[in-house]
Amino acid sequence: MKKILIAIVAALMFLSPGIGDASDKPSLAILPLRLNAPPGMDYLKGAYNDVLSARITAAGGVLVADPAKLRVIMDKHPASEWSEETTKSLAGEIGTGFVLQGSLSVIGDDLSLDVRLIKVNVWNVTPISYKGKGVGAFTEMLEKTAIEARRTILGVEAGRPNLPVTVREKSWKSHKVPLALKGIGVADLDNDGAVDLAAIDEKNLYIYSVDKEGVKLKREFKGGGAVSNYNIVVGDFNANGFPEIYLTRRYLEKAATRVIEYTGNDFTVIADDLPWFIREIKGQDKKLVGEKFRQIDGLYGGVKLLKWKEGRMAEDGPLDMPKWMDLYGFTICDATGDGKNDFIYLDENDRLRLYEKDDGGGWKQIWQSTGYYGGSINNIEYGPNSTEQKSINVKAAIQCGKVVEEGRREIITSSNDAVSRVFKNTAYESGVTKGLLWGEFGFEDRWQTRKINGYVADFVVADIKKDGFEEIVELVVVKQPSLFSTGESLIVTLTPEPKSGN
Repeated sequence: MKKILIAIVAALMFLSPGIGDASDKPSLAILPLRLNAPPGMDYLKGAYNDVLSARITAAGGVLVADPAKLRVIMDKHPASEWSEETTKSLAGEIGTGFVLQGSLSVIGDDLSLDVRLIKVNVWNVTPISYKGKGVGAFTEMLEKTAIEARRTILGVEAGRPNLPVTVREKSWKSHKVPLALKGIGVADLDNDGAVDLAAIDEKNLYIYSVDKEGVKLKREFKGGGAVSNYNIVVGDFNANGFPEIYLTRRYLEKAATRVIEYTGNDFTVIADDLPWFIREIKGQDKKLVGEKFRQIDGLYGGVKLLKWKEGRMAEDGPLDMPKWMDLYGFTICDATGDGKNDFIYLDENDRLRLYEKDDGGGWKQIWQSTGYYGGSINNIEYGPNSTEQKSINVKAAIQCGKVVEEGRREIITSSNDAVSRVFKNTAYESGVTKGLLWGEFGFEDRWQTRKINGYVADFVVADIKKDGFEEIVELVVVKQPSLFSTGESLIVTLTPEPKSGN
């Protein structure tokens, strides 16, 4: 793992421009990492400085102070804790407007990174925190920290929100893919420094490379006639430095989820026929969860936390959630800002609901939207025979994140405009992705992407263009499959437009 981390750092440093040059651009001093970890992990200190420096400067616009010059100035100050006065003095000597202070705690497999980004002259402190499992997660935590720090620095200096709001200057789209895709995931799947996109349709998995020209197929995994795909997860949950692709699917009457990973020479199936349908909870902490499935009674047994143990996927206890809900359509985070986790749920009628813990430890509903959100035509059909056929709706993606609002978590989900919501197989004619923020009267729409004709089947928040900014990456189905067509889809990146009046 140490060798993989060093290789990633070296690649980032090779790709980044020179730093520390005199300029009128905003400048940043990255103080050495304070590390609370077992012996033998000091190499993380070097990785911390190198990855943050490389990613923050990669797209230009921000300068980072030379570490050697910074060390000389820091040696003049014996204090281990940097007071406001000491930090301002250091920033003045080296000539930077921003200072980044960070600490990392490692307890077993658990990593906790806490960073303070300081605008020195007005002493404006922006906290940035991430948690992860295994040393392999450290690079991803640093990448996210760099994106948030860069966005905050450029936003503060320009006197504007953290993300640009002019969609047409920042948007990107692929050519039309002649498939009706159902789900996507974005990551550097083979650690070659380039962005990859994994996507599924009804039967198959496609792995695409991504560049300014669009998407290009790298690898395809075909499913047979008895296979049905439902959703996809991409992430390094086995902490080996390479993201896995979790392909939730069924074969005949049972769950048969497949896990694929790049193993050095090619993408390889590393686990197959897993008995759970699997998804990721994108809340304050990323969690892999699953629920068992069989044709006779659908999802059953309750939602369980999943974890890799001795090279195999295993259950790691039940997820604390309302017992009557299934695997799809929710996230968990402190959405209201009271310091406690909330349960945010898209119900069967596409209404958004918020649940909090009551005094007895159960979940109680405290809010429900009047408007519609989500909207999905992705259904799992099940039942013992055709006369009793039932279905489970694989609801639209919903997650917590900080895309526009500084320091506050938004609820992010798609919102498809329905021709009619009377029938189960609703038709959708256009869609957007929205960010909602908790206010005095509940969740309020704060931003949305530009409306596109078609059905928003899935979305992720990712820096797909490698420009230092996270965007909304939407999968839009512009033509549904028919007897005469396999359908058509677009991959589109969009930055948020503020809602009028906000």
